[in-house]
Order: sequence, then C-alpha cells, then structure tokens
Amino acid sequence: MSNRAVLVSELVDAVRGAVAQDVAREGPDSGLVVTEVELEIKATLRAGTDGRAQWYALSAGAQVSREQVQVFRLAWVRTAEVRLRESTEVQYQLITGLDALYIGLSEWTAAGPLPFRPRDAELRLQLAVLESGELRLAGVGAQTAQGHTHLVTLKLGPRPETQP
Repeated sequence: MSNRAVLVSELVDAVRGAVAQDVAREGPDSGLVVTEVELEIKATLRAGTDGRAQWYALSAGAQVSREQVQVFRLAWVRTAEVRLRESTEVQYQLITGLDALYIGLSEWTAAGPLPFRPRDAELRLQLAVLESGELRLAGVGAQTAQGHTHLVTLKLGPRPETQP
C-alpha cells in the first residue's frame, strides 16, 4: 500500500467537484438547492516533494501529536450566477448524500398536502483521507482514528434570486 499524502488543495478540489456535479443536475424547478458549503480540514505542515513546506490533509493512519494538527475552516455562499466547471474529482459519497436529502424532501410532499414548505436542509459528512490518497466517507471502507476526519457541511435553501 502506498503512503501518498493529500494536499489540502486536492481535498478542496474533490469537494468542489461533487458540488459542481450537483449544480449541473439542477433543473429550473428545483425546490431547494445547495446554498452554502463549509469544509473543515485537519492538516499538518510538512516538507513536500520539492522540499518546500506544504499543507497536507491528515490521513487515516497518520501518527501525529495533537499539537501538530491545525484546523482549516472554509465556507462558500452561493450567488445567483453560478459558473462551475466539470470536474473529474467528483466523490460518489457526497452526491448520494445529497440524493438522500432530495428524496426526503420529495417524500414529505408526496405523502399529501400539509401546510408546510421546505425551509432548508443540511448534509454533514465526515471524510477520511486514506494512506493511498483516496478520499472516502469515514466509516465506509475507511477506519480512522478519532480526530483524523474532515467535516463537509452542505446547506440547502431556496435558490438565490437573479439580480437585474
């Protein structure tokens, strides 16, 4: 098994790819859409292959002290105009999690009319970086030490109105 470290930028690209795929699937009549993305990454600073210091996402089998771990929290808010490009780094687990939210929202209204409208939804996933460099949902083929996971939060709400 290779021990390939994953740069923080690679982890961000993987999450971005999943969100891009979800945005591409949206139709004009989508009820709730992803409006916010939050990413919490546990990382360490160490020398890269070129000898320069770089930030690496903590991997599942990492042997590091608590003092070596730094936390990055990144957040994005959706604007009315979206221009996301296709990505080959799309992670299946994020898309299926969003699908589960969409199914739950649909089932609520499919059961019959009630005096409620959807307000928001949230998907929070613990991600693990395997020693091979693969990104996985924690607990699904990825056993990780406590504190070695990264948190992705996708918030769904009404589509932002287009500004004139």
